[in-house]
Amino acid sequence: MRYKLYREQQLTCDMDTAWAFFSSPMNLSEITPKDMGFVVTSDCDQQEIFEGMIIDYLVSPILRFPLKWKTKITQVEKNKSFTDFQLK
Repeated sequence: MRYKLYREQQLTCDMDTAWAFFSSPMNLSEITPKDMGFVVTSDCDQQEIFEGMIIDYLVSPILRFPLKWKTKITQVEKNKSFTDFQLK
């Protein structure tokens, strides 16, 4: 079964600042609830997302049991949006 998740947020900054923050995989842990135990395990420091990028994570949503997640960035529209697909 496939699911589509859509989220929208209103920000009080310019588009370039917002894109610089959200397009960095390392900032994902900043916007994920702390109780999820979310950690980016890929070596992607200082990289902006790009189509085809694979990002690995550890997440502990249930009883602190760590699970491995892997996503692939499938579409990027710079300064507008990006789409990721959960591989694992």
